[in-house]
Amino acid sequence: MCPSKLQRTYTKSEYDHVGILHKNNGFLYIYDATSRDGCKERIFSEYFDYMWYLLYEKIVYRELIINENDQKIKQKILNDLDEKIE
Repeated sequence: MCPSKLQRTYTKSEYDHVGILHKNNGFLYIYDATSRDGCKERIFSEYFDYMWYLLYEKIVYRELIINENDQKIKQKILNDLDEKIE
């Protein structure tokens, strides 16, 4: 049994992994952690190239929605994320 499925079985959870998706210059990227590479930004198409999607029964996402009044907060989040990725 692969580690992801084993973790879901042991924790009795539907989920075993979290990543942050973001678009940049028309490309979709994911910032996540793996045991091989640690925390890293990857182009999302790598998930398909390496068939990592086969590890999961489902993939879900939630969109971060920020009110127009909170644009300063949104920009701070994006700047902080960019700094951490670099």
